[in-house]
Amino acid sequence: MDGVLERKIAVYFKAHHRLLGEGSGISIERVYYLGRGARHKNFVVRTAARKYIVRMSFTTKLAWKRRHLRQEYRSLKVIEPTGVGPKAYIYEPDQKPLGQPFIVIEYVSGKRPNPHNANNEIIDAAAEMIAKIQLLKVGAEARETLVAEPMGRLMLKKLEARKDYLLKDGKFSDRFKSTIETGYEGVLGRDYGRHAKLVFSHGDVAPINIVKTKDGCKLIDLETLALRDPEFDIAHFFYRTNLTDAQKKRFLKRYVLLGGNASVRKHLDDFERARTFERLIWAIVEAFKIREGLRDKEYSSGTDAKYFMRKANEIFNRCKDIGAIPKGAKWDKQLQ
Repeated sequence: MDGVLERKIAVYFKAHHRLLGEGSGISIERVYYLGRGARHKNFVVRTAARKYIVRMSFTTKLAWKRRHLRQEYRSLKVIEPTGVGPKAYIYEPDQKPLGQPFIVIEYVSGKRPNPHNANNEIIDAAAEMIAKIQLLKVGAEARETLVAEPMGRLMLKKLEARKDYLLKDGKFSDRFKSTIETGYEGVLGRDYGRHAKLVFSHGDVAPINIVKTKDGCKLIDLETLALRDPEFDIAHFFYRTNLTDAQKKRFLKRYVLLGGNASVRKHLDDFERARTFERLIWAIVEAFKIREGLRDKEYSSGTDAKYFMRKANEIFNRCKDIGAIPKGAKWDKQLQ
């Protein structure tokens, strides 16, 4: 515990041991920095009894920090009885103890599937977790706590919010702009089975967020938990892993076998195209906003505009493969 923040975390834990279910003689063995994600940085606290994660946001916007951390904490509490995710212990909105709001959650120990290899282990684990979380009963507390994001509303909200920014000021060649406009028309013109029953949805089911524990698989990073169409998490997983057709069939077979909704096949292709195209637009917009200085420096630490443009180029080719944009579309060289 060489750092000032690590020492403050230890002091906080000793003062709030009852909220952690530990006695007054709590023994803190180690506090250390674990790493960062897209929005948060994480510390590990190891006591004699168990390990915890202290998660805090690095954005400068206090209201944003509190809203997202509170949402993740409440989401974990909603599904806590099922054992699908880590246990949530504390949501601390006060900045005084550590300099910013934070949450304390269970550290999930186990093995993560290889994130760079879409093998059967990853496919089976994802199918199991998505089916398991979708089978949870959506009660009154969940409806009050979680955001409801049907796919049509989600696509309209995210894509329309970025459209004017993206297509103004001559950011692209006319040919590339036409490609993007065609993608918009195709995605926003779909039905997406909007009358389907909404279910629990993790929001970012990917190999990096699945942990195989001694008690079975668990999902971590539930900050985007919401009520969505049953197709959403499957489409997102397909986007993140770029599965072959044979691998998708394996996934769906296992998903249905474990109680998943067999009717997802009807709209799944549309969902996959929509999610992949939305991620293409997201990556391009992130690159431009970093170039224009519209992103917090700590948010973009370790990445730059070129990183997001390379990612966008990869997603662009994926969009062509699955029919989200015309197969003959060409990447705009001025975006390099």
